[in-house]
Amino acid sequence: MPIVLNKIDPVIVNNVQQQTADGIIHSSDRTRISKDSKKESGGYSSNKKMKEKLSKFNSLLTIMELNITFNLNDDIITAVDKDGNIVKEYTKDEIAELFNKMGDMLGIFIDTKK
Repeated sequence: MPIVLNKIDPVIVNNVQQQTADGIIHSSDRTRISKDSKKESGGYSSNKKMKEKLSKFNSLLTIMELNITFNLNDDIITAVDKDGNIVKEYTKDEIAELFNKMGDMLGIFIDTKK
């Protein structure tokens, strides 16, 4: 069923429809389908990336004089106190969410676009 827009030049409507259809067809070849979208979008899929993030986070905790260290063991992140006692265990997704929230808070305090 064609779209009818009153008081708009049909040539303009046809141009918009053609450009939209062309754009969809041309960009569809670059579309990727992933079974696990969290891994791609989160950026924390590999243990290497997560270890790098945790290392930076541990450095920040040291600067803040907090006696907690985060360690990655398989897919579980453990928070360990100065005596080596496990305070809490987290999943990668929980820590990724924490890092995202910290990034959002940083954006509130520091305008990184300037």
